[in-house]
Amino acid sequence: MRRLVAVALVTSVQITGIVGILSPARASGEGVLAGTVIATIPVGSNPQSVVSDGNHVWVANSISDSVSEIQASTGLVIRTIPVGIWPNAVSFDGSNVWVANSISDSVTEIQPSTGTILNTFELPSWPGGTTGISADGTYVWVTDDYGSVYELQKATGTVVNTIALGYSIGGISSDGTHVWVANSARGGAVTEIQASTGSVIATITVGSNPQDVASDGTHVWVANSGSNSVSEIQANSGSVVATIPVGNWPDAISSDGTNVWVANSVSNSVSEIAASTATLFSTIPLGCGTSGISSDGNNVWVSSFNDSVIEISAVGVPLQPTSIAHTVLANGTAANFSWAAPTYDGGSAITGYRIQTSSDGLNWVTTTVGAGTTDFTYDLNASSNYYFQVAAVNAYGEGPYSSVIQLSAPSQPEVHVNQNGSQVTLNWQAPSDGGAAILSYSLRSSLDGVNWTSTLLGASSLSYSGTLPTGRAIIYQIAAVNSLGSSTYSTSQVFGPGLASQLVQVVSSTGQPVSGGLVTWTAANISSSVRYGLTSDGKITFPSAPAGSVNVTVTNAVMPDGSYVSGTFVTTFGYPANTVTLPPEPSSASTTITVEAPDGATLPGATVSVPSYSISQVAYAYDGTTTFTAPQVISSGTTDSNGSVVLAGFIDQGTLANIIYNDGVVTQTVTPVITSNPSVIATLPYGPVTLFPLMSNAVVTSGSLVTVTLATSSIAPSLKGGEEPKLSSIKPRVSSGLPVHVINSSALKSCKGQVLSGTTNSQGKVTLKFCASKTGSVKFAASGSGAYVSNLFQVYVKGTAPTAVIAPLASTPQLGHASLTWSAPAFNGGSPITKYVVTLSAAGKRTVVVNATSTHVNVGGLADATRYSVSIVAVNKSGTSPATSLKVSVA
Repeated sequence: MRRLVAVALVTSVQITGIVGILSPARASGEGVLAGTVIATIPVGSNPQSVVSDGNHVWVANSISDSVSEIQASTGLVIRTIPVGIWPNAVSFDGSNVWVANSISDSVTEIQPSTGTILNTFELPSWPGGTTGISADGTYVWVTDDYGSVYELQKATGTVVNTIALGYSIGGISSDGTHVWVANSARGGAVTEIQASTGSVIATITVGSNPQDVASDGTHVWVANSGSNSVSEIQANSGSVVATIPVGNWPDAISSDGTNVWVANSVSNSVSEIAASTATLFSTIPLGCGTSGISSDGNNVWVSSFNDSVIEISAVGVPLQPTSIAHTVLANGTAANFSWAAPTYDGGSAITGYRIQTSSDGLNWVTTTVGAGTTDFTYDLNASSNYYFQVAAVNAYGEGPYSSVIQLSAPSQPEVHVNQNGSQVTLNWQAPSDGGAAILSYSLRSSLDGVNWTSTLLGASSLSYSGTLPTGRAIIYQIAAVNSLGSSTYSTSQVFGPGLASQLVQVVSSTGQPVSGGLVTWTAANISSSVRYGLTSDGKITFPSAPAGSVNVTVTNAVMPDGSYVSGTFVTTFGYPANTVTLPPEPSSASTTITVEAPDGATLPGATVSVPSYSISQVAYAYDGTTTFTAPQVISSGTTDSNGSVVLAGFIDQGTLANIIYNDGVVTQTVTPVITSNPSVIATLPYGPVTLFPLMSNAVVTSGSLVTVTLATSSIAPSLKGGEEPKLSSIKPRVSSGLPVHVINSSALKSCKGQVLSGTTNSQGKVTLKFCASKTGSVKFAASGSGAYVSNLFQVYVKGTAPTAVIAPLASTPQLGHASLTWSAPAFNGGSPITKYVVTLSAAGKRTVVVNATSTHVNVGGLADATRYSVSIVAVNKSGTSPATSLKVSVA
């Protein structure tokens, strides 16, 4: 044995810079859960062991040959104290800090208040290097690699006893009465030594390769690195009472009386064990290897392989409350929630609970109750959704909330339909009840989707049987009901077998009726034997057809824009009204182009054209099979008295129209783009010179001299639809000296006093005179062009036949019928109209003639699915008007 030498008091202490990487929550547990990493503190090189005295933490840095002193309240290194060579174990006896220096075979005693080295005591020769140290009130106990335990007198450093235990001794812990040594050489054992005598009391078998040991006076905790476990020994009996699995290679352990903390060096984690139950409470990942651990009750300090000490909060806010349960009153007015205390209070007694409730899961109302309260009744306030969560509170703050309990109406039932002929059975599983027991099921049925019959089924009812109507569809809807409300309805559509009459309406993609043409249906192995035409409201009733999915074929039906449509469409029969909705037309079959002046005045007489190759007679819908056919192709025309012209055919989108307007003074050209909108407005850059008669017509006797004044200016331009002028400051131009003449017309004859030509004066006006021979229109021209004349002048001669009827309209309200309406002629010829003669004719069909005394007639006896030519004339005592013609498709 080497002589133990007391080294003189050392007063020199190296104090390094204060360092530390701190988190916002510092060691108080406030707002954090126990087990939260709150700081990583750089220390010396290769820290091996760590111990806390409650105010400071002492770290043995083996490669740096130093001890780092950390201020526990701030997590800052306040001193670095040089000690012996390779310090690898450190202990606190309640007064001083003791350091075992492995290579220099010595023990260093440090005064915590000043960091002063009080003594350095050499150990006996060849101890093999220290492995552990533990100081109690009287002795310091040191272990070495050769299996010896040295008992040192604290006051003098004298080795008073050497206890040989065998090789591979690890950590050591003294509780003042007994000393406990981790001794892997004995096949995995802990040696119990009587502190007062130094005699071995017992050898206790534990797990494989025990590395460290910690005693709290009642129990001894052993870190078994080879079996990845912790053994709990009852101190008074020496019996192993529990074995707790932990992380990989546990090699350091510490107990604070409440929890046991284990550093797992290979799995880079710390295990937290509840001392009272000897159960693993949590595992805290660190991301780096560990070598030492110490808990002071508030914080856990772990020395790590990355030359730092990791600070973990040993206390904090409580865990979530447990055993969350609830009940809802049968009437749905209130719910009662209950819970149990958390499994861990965070190291501080629970002071209360915070309850949050919500009707939307976003906006919460918080209520605080006392620590003894474990239930809460919530007024549901007739809402259909409720949310509840609860958190425990201690001195460190509010813990995490429990998982949210949501109360709501049930979820939608999933319904399965079984049909056997005219019998149907609906089956469903009970859906999620939304947190309140399902009270019933609401069953609704409807033949049209509008009018419903309701039945209430009991909570145990999970099926329903019914009889299906022949050739008709029936809709069943089922919803689950609890005290909070009803789920959304599940919908099942079922079709009765057999045939029934089926009303079908064919409409365009915008919902407008499609008329005429021929319509038939096909389903499975049957089809309609007759093709029918659509009425003007797009309807047809098939006398006998099945319910369910059918194919409806439409041939040459008339679209709202006058084009014809053909195609086959899948639809559903069985309802009081069954609708076939056509796909959209790729482009319009007719496009109206209106030419305007800058102020909005419409301009007749403009020429409009598009390239003929941009217009097609046939177009396909997006489905690739439905065709739309224009009745004809018109690629050019002249705007009428309303300033409009209609181009017919499917026009390529983006086509440029060419518009030319000559007002007799200048010629203007614009090129608007044709879009999918069937109406295009083309506005000229300049207001034109417009020649127009100041009065629109004259009623005279044959041979009378008619005086007409024309002007090239107007304070009231002709605007469509009563619009206001777009640019009120723009006035039509006044042109003087403009030659104007009457164009020969069959309504005129030569007579004395006529003036058929003239020149506009300084006010842009000219007066012409002519004699009337019969009713008709008179045209005027200037400079050889009539394009700029805005209106015709109408001469009505008394004692003649009426003019033609106006604005005829036709519809087919039912099979074999046509409904015709028109307006009376603009001039009745000077005598009352006695009747209207309506003639309907079609190739191969009987011609029908009807005399009417009003401007409306409903004609029956027509052939189904036939397109008729219609002629309407007005009759007075002097004769018959010119015929007004139109066509009508009879269903």
